[in-house]
Amino acid sequence: MTTKVPVELSSTPGIADSSNATAITITSDENVRIGANTTDTGVLEVAGSKSVSSGIPLNQFTVTDTAAYAAGVGGALLFLGRYNSGGAFTSLASVEASKENATSGEYGSSLVFKTRTHGGSNNERGRFLSSGGLTFNGDTAAANALDDYEQGTWTPTLPNGGTINTNYSSKYTKIGNVVHYYTYLLLSFVNNSSEFRITLPYDTSSVTSSTYVQGTVGYSGTVITDDMRSHVMPNSNPAYVYFHETDGTAAPVTNANLYARNYSDGRVTAFIVSGWYYTED
Repeated sequence: MTTKVPVELSSTPGIADSSNATAITITSDENVRIGANTTDTGVLEVAGSKSVSSGIPLNQFTVTDTAAYAAGVGGALLFLGRYNSGGAFTSLASVEASKENATSGEYGSSLVFKTRTHGGSNNERGRFLSSGGLTFNGDTAAANALDDYEQGTWTPTLPNGGTINTNYSSKYTKIGNVVHYYTYLLLSFVNNSSEFRITLPYDTSSVTSSTYVQGTVGYSGTVITDDMRSHVMPNSNPAYVYFHETDGTAAPVTNANLYARNYSDGRVTAFIVSGWYYTED
């Protein structure tokens, strides 16, 4: 059924009919279509041709908060459902826009997700900040936000010499400022006095503290590495993993050390190392 506003009502403050085509349709099953002419079965459909300005979608469904400007204002969607055998409704969760400050003229805002525990209020569980990043359980500090998650692969190099014959698998997972890495290489060592190093996917240029995290040498083919441990150098670009012996020797393991351990003939061997490190303090 298409509803046309009677002429006698069109001049009232609440209802005006100035359209030249069907604007609102109420179907026989009491679904509402606004600007729509589709066969969608949803209870409410609002249709328009989307355009975007400054990243803002236009001509779509809009929820507006008309309260005076203040921190926390913003449109919201509230989700309800029946919660008892008597059929009563209650609020269950919400999604809300939230102006981040009370400064006139500023419109930086967050998107807030809330859920409700039994017997409790609707409480914030997650918040996407205007600056990017996700905070949890009411925390609004940008410094505490989880601002990155990714998985990928990289191509290691040996910056102080040696040859990578095959990169079987080099992959990482980055969560915020922490990188977990794994690399499985087929390589040969060179006989020089430089540190043996393997480059990593993210630099540590912003790590200025003495944070020498430890990794694990998992397998080394023909080279004995049970007495070696790996570390990642802070304040370095590119970041790299290097090695110490566990006997207390202060000097790092060199290419010559590993060359000698590998029969001193430059033969190819497998080498696996894994660990984690910080990309910033």
